[in-house]
Amino acid sequence: MKKTIALTLVLAALMTISACGGDLAPNTVFSVDDLDKAVIGVVENTTSEVLTADYETVRLYAAPETLLLDLRNAGVDCAVMEKNTAKAAMKQVRGLKILTEFVKLEFRFAVAKENPDLRDDINAALDELDKSGVLKKMIDGYFGNGDYRYESPAGVDRSKGTLTLAVDGKLWPYAYDDGSGTIVGFDIDLARAVCDHLGVELKVSVVEREDLIQLVQYGKADFSLGCIYECDKSRELVDFTNPYIESTQVIVVRK
Repeated sequence: MKKTIALTLVLAALMTISACGGDLAPNTVFSVDDLDKAVIGVVENTTSEVLTADYETVRLYAAPETLLLDLRNAGVDCAVMEKNTAKAAMKQVRGLKILTEFVKLEFRFAVAKENPDLRDDINAALDELDKSGVLKKMIDGYFGNGDYRYESPAGVDRSKGTLTLAVDGKLWPYAYDDGSGTIVGFDIDLARAVCDHLGVELKVSVVEREDLIQLVQYGKADFSLGCIYECDKSRELVDFTNPYIESTQVIVVRK
């Protein structure tokens, strides 16, 4: 079950009423620099929550539509969310606009520096998934309008061993609990597809987000995923594959 829960009929009715009439409160956020003094709304357990963690006042919401409705009604000063999510939710909640880009990141696999062969093997698998169109199908399935979910081909040979993936399991739609205790999501599908290509079993280890890099660094996991991007600090600790997806976060404000 996706973290973005289905809205109730009452909430849908409220959004319709709010979208059809009434004056908007004036916008107070005009650039990224204004975020330091703003009340920022984000959807919990998403990339946006991670990327806004250092700001003083961040309010969490269960669903993007709920967040944007509260933004329209001046419950928060702005929202930070993934660009495609924002565009989709703004079709239901009028009177808002995308102000500017907040940040654009390329997410990658983190791999131990002592294991360059694994890094190269993952890169080769990612290249194959890209060329075959499977990677695009997965991205569209989780972040676009599609419903594609990766399934391992029948008869995959996994006799070459096991690779352990570290994820935090609370980052929708990358890796999250489906409600039955099973961790699913885009990163899980991607890791499984890569492991199918490499001929190995995939073992998923759920850890704290702050441990994703260190577990790979010290050999407790073979690789980690979870909106991990290359920066000067993490580059000193682990190695990184080529990017597998680009995430653009935007700031949404009242018109």
